[in-house]
Amino acid sequence: MSGAIRALPSLPAGTEILLDANVLTYALNGRSGECITLLDPCAAGEVSGFTTVDVLSEVCHRLMLAEAAFRGLIARSNAANLQGKAHVVRQLSEYWGRIVSAATARVAVLPLDEFRFRRAHPLRVDYGLMTNDSLLLAAADLFGIAALVTNDSDFDAVP
Repeated sequence: MSGAIRALPSLPAGTEILLDANVLTYALNGRSGECITLLDPCAAGEVSGFTTVDVLSEVCHRLMLAEAAFRGLIARSNAANLQGKAHVVRQLSEYWGRIVSAATARVAVLPLDEFRFRRAHPLRVDYGLMTNDSLLLAAADLFGIAALVTNDSDFDAVP
């Protein structure tokens, strides 16, 4: 993951934003002051922040890996190093506290259902997006959220 987040414009009060996994991961891991600061107007209710249950799942996965690597329980922060190591997974706890206290307290979580899952397919075809990105774009479309906050250049072709 790149650590560089483009400068965020100030968001007018009442703006609805949809947060991608990379932004939440940077914020919850303390890797980007800009991403951390972005959550403040969401918590204050000045900006309506949203994410999806599938994004939270991805963030949860990334935070688990990061915690295991940081604590020296695995050599590198990748799934192959953690898979099959239930004894290591059982030792992890910080990731969950970050998800619950920081993410869900500041942003509303949109559900994933079969309709959104199916709606994502033509978006993958139209824009060449991977599955998780197409699910996020489908959520923006279905819930009428025009502003997506991401550090993923794969969305550059999306109007």
